[in-house]
Amino acid sequence: MPFASDIASALEGLHRELGSYFTFSGTQIPCVASMASLSANLETGGLGMDQGLRLYVKTDVMATPPRVKSVVTYEDKQYVIDSVSASPDGSFHRLECSRYGKGA
Repeated sequence: MPFASDIASALEGLHRELGSYFTFSGTQIPCVASMASLSANLETGGLGMDQGLRLYVKTDVMATPPRVKSVVTYEDKQYVIDSVSASPDGSFHRLECSRYGKGA
């Protein structure tokens, strides 16, 4: 699937330019991160703050892809993985994360 492999190549180029990493199980993994998000949601008892982050990572740089509920560190902040999506050809993954310890 050429489109997915083009995206994987672009991710590699972006990582070379940006030099960003996240840490999973003590290992630094190259990635491309979206802008972190912050939103307020009406919850029982008032407003709750949600902080999110989306990480894109090439599959071949990970020994084992992180799973949902795994904790990763990005720029000294811990996030829990809410969902993991793979490209159609499996060449990269998208990790949807939220701040670890929300509501603590």
